[in-house]
Amino acid sequence: MMKVVGIIALCLFAVAFADDEEKVPTACEEDRARRLNATLTESILHLIPECDENGDYAALQCFTANDWCVCYRRNGENINTPSKNIKACDCVRQADDAKTAGDTYVPQCDKNGYYKAKQCERDECWCVDKNGKVLTDPQVGDVSC
Repeated sequence: MMKVVGIIALCLFAVAFADDEEKVPTACEEDRARRLNATLTESILHLIPECDENGDYAALQCFTANDWCVCYRRNGENINTPSKNIKACDCVRQADDAKTAGDTYVPQCDKNGYYKAKQCERDECWCVDKNGKVLTDPQVGDVSC
């Protein structure tokens, strides 16, 4: 019995100290820290990346000194060129992921990066809101959104 209690105590001890280990920063987190530590002139002229909860690059990245934004892949590569029109990137990133994977459905995005109201795959179309939430069931042929 004492052996079992000792093993359990040892396991609890190991788990408690495993949580205290320092988290290794992701590429995005390292890039962000490096750019935040840059001189003021450098940081104004450059983008300081935002990271998501997983430590990947957030889809929407905006420059600090102006209204220009750009959509990023999770690995930090640009999907498109910076623009004053870009306001969202979920659709742009999903479309980029779909093209890369060779999917048959590639979302249609507007110039601001939002989902276009009408989405189609092969011969079926449906309506979505600007964030991609489905509003109607898919139907064969054209649909008015």
